[in-house]
Amino acid sequence: MIGNLPGLPFGVRDRANRMLLEYYALHGGEMSAACSKAFAEVMQAVNADDGEPPVSVVALNLEGPVPMVAMGYGDLDAAQNLTVESAGMFSNADAALPGWDTASKNLYAEQVTLLERSGRDIEGNAVIVYLEYDTPDLVTVLMPFSARTGAERLALEIDGVFATRAANVPLPNLAALAHSYGTTTMANALTLVTHKVQSFTMLASAGLDGQKIKDFSDLKVESAPDGSPAIYTTMASKDYVARIGSSLSGRLQPNPEVALKWPTIDGAHQFSSDGAGEFSPTTGHPLLAADGGGYMDEGTQALWNSAAVTMGAADLVVGELNVTSTPVWQVAMQVAHELGAM
Repeated sequence: MIGNLPGLPFGVRDRANRMLLEYYALHGGEMSAACSKAFAEVMQAVNADDGEPPVSVVALNLEGPVPMVAMGYGDLDAAQNLTVESAGMFSNADAALPGWDTASKNLYAEQVTLLERSGRDIEGNAVIVYLEYDTPDLVTVLMPFSARTGAERLALEIDGVFATRAANVPLPNLAALAHSYGTTTMANALTLVTHKVQSFTMLASAGLDGQKIKDFSDLKVESAPDGSPAIYTTMASKDYVARIGSSLSGRLQPNPEVALKWPTIDGAHQFSSDGAGEFSPTTGHPLLAADGGGYMDEGTQALWNSAAVTMGAADLVVGELNVTSTPVWQVAMQVAHELGAM
């Protein structure tokens, strides 16, 4: 299907996938229940498109039991700043598209505000959310397999962005952003890509796959001004879900101070999500929350800071931006554990 080929111009993919939507509208009985629901969610997003920002159907595959969908926001073929997103647990397209549609638009709008305040609005920005893998449930989230499988397709999509933009309008800034188990998937993808992204931002990371990644230099991410990889992380103090999940799974937690036990991974640039000044705190683990305290809810410190780092404007982060390191007591415990296992 033409609309699912990474490397083609996004306008071409969108037109092809909209034609495919017309086919599915006439042959709905051929789809699984999950795919039928995803079709309805895609149609709702398309029908709600008012051009602010323009919405694109980047990928659409409703042939199997699990729907595979990617949606874009903004001028994907011309924006100088493009953010690609990956979702986590319980985030198959049929369940997660409405939330990610809202979250992506929130990020897009915050990026627009940041560019305008910085006198960079001529650059333009765009966002793509990739819901193209079978995301884990409460049991499989402790395992690495969903992330490894999803990373293969995600890596193809990321390299496809470089291919299509290199052949048309160059892309100075490609940023990666992920939430929860999506950070596991995105990190794996960044070990597989050919081209480096300009930054990688982790919201509420469920931990990275220690069998694939030993330190952040394993990820194909450009350097920050201090020479280290431009990798950013945040976890709200009231978010208990991700820290428990990464601990139980044994994955590398990039926020060492919240890890219930090792292993951890040091060297990310950490920003706060707990609120500051005009920006509200994140109150738990969700991307979006009923109380407005999700990581990508409007008005949160997490959303603003995510916009800042994905736009290459880490100097506009609200609050401190510190490089993470595992506390000494935790290192001592890990060494003692390793010696005891010998």
